Amino acid sequence: MSLKTTVAMTIGAFLILFPCTSAFAAGDDACSLLTQTQVDSVLGVSVGVGQHPSDEMHLPPSDPAVDRRACTWYAGGKNSPVAKRVSLIILGTMGSLTPVQRFHNAQTPIRGITKTPVTGVGDEAFYMVSQIRVTLHVKKGNSVVEMMVGGFPAKQIEQVKTMEKTLAQDAVAKL
Repeated sequence: MSLKTTVAMTIGAFLILFPCTSAFAAGDDACSLLTQTQVDSVLGVSVGVGQHPSDEMHLPPSDPAVDRRACTWYAGGKNSPVAKRVSLIILGTMGSLTPVQRFHNAQTPIRGITKTPVTGVGDEAFYMVSQIRVTLHVKKGNSVVEMMVGGFPAKQIEQVKTMEKTLAQDAVAKL
């Protein structure tokens, strides 16, 4: 048997014996969880197509630096730190920690950060609120997503929470 055939058979056997247990079966592409129209509707402004952090590097999809687990939609389609935006991250394994373990670790109390349970989205969810950011963490089955809406004044925190929850409900429906 040639080396090429041996490698192909080994990989095939591995995939059969150890099926993929990815937290997101649709390929870990965060941009596939929300449409541009959904984000437009919730933010109340026109956004561009969702962008992966590696998109601006113009890398081929097979490049190991390409990570599709994060996606951001910017108002006007322009990447700007002050633009209204939505960021969605699908948590992956980090070291030996599964996405669910990372979710539970994030619930640990930290001084200066308020963590509040949220109902009506996923199996379990909570808001993490600091002086600079609100983030909604959602667990559904073995999948975990983080939703962040930015570019709004701090006094609109309740509006931001509502937007995050609405978008998270749409996103986790596809998990």
